[in-house]
Amino acid sequence: MAKTRITLTQKPTFPAPVAIPIPGEKPDVVVFTFKARTRKQFAEWMEALKEKNNVEAIMECVTGWALDEEFNVDNVTEFNEQYLGAAAAILDKYIAEITQAKLGN
Repeated sequence: MAKTRITLTQKPTFPAPVAIPIPGEKPDVVVFTFKARTRKQFAEWMEALKEKNNVEAIMECVTGWALDEEFNVDNVTEFNEQYLGAAAAILDKYIAEITQAKLGN
């Protein structure tokens, strides 16, 4: 019998590629490492988003990125300042990954 990959406890983080919009160019893909959440934790996080700015929201759902610069609040703030569509792309991807986990072979 084949071993199943799913367990009762999910991995604490997961990677996902995010297409970051770049003005005048095609989007560039950056892999982010996101925090996994249970249904209850996700609902609480979504409710709390109303009181958060973009950087705070990103820092609460991302643990790392595939950029040369260190993942920290200062660099996330600068990234958000430089790429105006980045926050929406990151948060949209996170929400999609959490709520529509990929089904595959």
